[in-house]
Amino acid sequence: VSLLRAVVEAIADPRLELHQELSSPWAIETLARARRRWPGRTPVLVIGSDLAASIHHWRQAEALLTDARLAVVPRAGWPLQAADLQRLQQAGAEVEVLPLTVPASASSRLRGDRSPGLAKDLLTELHPLLLQENPYGLPLS
Repeated sequence: VSLLRAVVEAIADPRLELHQELSSPWAIETLARARRRWPGRTPVLVIGSDLAASIHHWRQAEALLTDARLAVVPRAGWPLQAADLQRLQQAGAEVEVLPLTVPASASSRLRGDRSPGLAKDLLTELHPLLLQENPYGLPLS
């Protein structure tokens, strides 16, 4: 959460807010909470391109794909496949590919690989926070 907060703060867009209290292990529940918080608005679910092929298997995927707009952020190492986008649209999703690129580093990879070079893959804005909190026990010195 602290890393996500650092990214949101670095983006510094007043339209982007982090509300951790809405978070659930199930995206469909997170969206339901967002709808209660902001009635009358259409929520946007943002996922990385690494999840575009698997979101169909999530809990209540059909409702998830039709009850919210879907924004996909390309991730290095996980090219967004046209077939995945087409499948999402055929399932009723309103899909937008965001003009951003996220590094290939993922928290699960960081937990498993403690090599010094891996930290260089992280967003520049996160580096000071990683040095301060070092949530993954990386050799960052």
